[in-house]
Amino acid sequence: MQVGWDLHDGPMAKAKSRSHPLARAQALETWAAGRERAIAKLVREAEALEEYELLEEAACLWHIVLRLRESARRERAEAAVLRATWEKCRPRRRVGEALRLSFVAG
Repeated sequence: MQVGWDLHDGPMAKAKSRSHPLARAQALETWAAGRERAIAKLVREAEALEEYELLEEAACLWHIVLRLRESARRERAEAAVLRATWEKCRPRRRVGEALRLSFVAG
């Protein structure tokens, strides 16, 4: 029986290879932003626990904060790589093709 949860075993891990690179990059950024909001809340809670000298409880929260920060950093880095790779390798149209217009005489 597994106790707890793995930060890397969620919905984003399962969708890794199936999604469009830019959609995945956006999803990673959204997940990282959510983690950063959770981090801010946990930091406030850990600091409050330290003020009341509940150091063991605070230490647990600081450990979670560190893991969440690492996950958010990794997600943002992966999103940046996906965006850069897409910009470098995406199919490009020639200027004439992109601007081709059809006019009906009449």
